[in-house]
Amino acid sequence: MELPELNSATDAVAFSEGQEQHGRSEVERIDAEVGEVRIRRDGARTLRTAKETELRATTEDLGRARGTLASARAIKTDEMVRNEAATAEVDESAAQEAYSGLEARYKSEDPEGIALRIETTTAALTSLEEQISEAERLINKLRITLDVLGQKGLGEACAAIESDLNATKIRSAAVEREANAVRVSYNMIVQVEKEANTQFLQPVVRRVQPYLNRVLPGSQIQLGTDMTIEGLQRGTVTEPFECLSVGTREQLSMMTRIAFADLLADEGVDAPIILDYALVYADDGRFADAMATLAFASKRHQIIILTCHEHRYLGLTGPVIRLEELE
Repeated sequence: MELPELNSATDAVAFSEGQEQHGRSEVERIDAEVGEVRIRRDGARTLRTAKETELRATTEDLGRARGTLASARAIKTDEMVRNEAATAEVDESAAQEAYSGLEARYKSEDPEGIALRIETTTAALTSLEEQISEAERLINKLRITLDVLGQKGLGEACAAIESDLNATKIRSAAVEREANAVRVSYNMIVQVEKEANTQFLQPVVRRVQPYLNRVLPGSQIQLGTDMTIEGLQRGTVTEPFECLSVGTREQLSMMTRIAFADLLADEGVDAPIILDYALVYADDGRFADAMATLAFASKRHQIIILTCHEHRYLGLTGPVIRLEELE
């Protein structure tokens, strides 16, 4: 017999070992599948047992229900039950119609109005009872006074009362005239104060308007007597400052500062404008408009901007000072 070559034998051994490994893998896989099948078989047996138990319980319940039904049919036949059900349905329909009619009548009578009238009438009755009690007390007091005076001196007492009444009327008229004078003076002071504030704030409003037209065209700022921003007028509608968005409020505050700086500059006073972390909530479009406004104002004023976002203000081409370099 011829012996195989060494290389052929080695390859044959390797092939046989691979086949053996593959066979072992297949055996392991088949063992795993058998295990899963056994698990499913056990689960199916458990489920079958549970279902059989449930079926027995259901069968027993069905038997008891059939017995109960037979006992009930011995008392009332199916026909009697159907007749009673039909009668109950008719009664229910009649009751529903009656309820609907009563509900419609209840709503048509305006129960809230009736309750309100009852409450008002009760309050009026209580007030009348109090007035009657007060009148009875006054009558008793007058009777006691008449008994003490012996029904004499009533004319003198009446004259004294009328004299006091006339004096009171005179004092009342004097107080009323004084109150009217005070009222007229107050209204005049308020009007003069309003005119003075309007005259003082008008230059500021006039200087804010060009900046406002660039950002919010067609609007006008409203300033209070304490030089605070009260709102923004757009057409015939005035929106309170607190109701505006945070970005709009930031822009209005910035433009108002620039307007005050313009007013001081016209008077020969140079005031720097300091913006500390401003325009944080402005979107890209409004931020670009604000940058144009700041660039225009920087031609007249010194503007100092404190910010952590240096790159957003690079378009202003101003000198940059960093705090860490100063430290």
